[in-house]
Amino acid sequence: MAILVIAEHDNRTLKGATLNTLGAAALLGGEVHLLVAGLACG
Repeated sequence: MAILVIAEHDNRTLKGATLNTLGAAALLGGEVHLLVAGLACG
């Protein structure tokens, strides 16, 4: 089963909740995909 995590960020760094979610998703096993979307992220 693939898991999609949608990132929360401030256009510079990922928020802690996103990192926690990635960790939890990894524990479930399978593929984990992270979607980072935004305008002028750098």
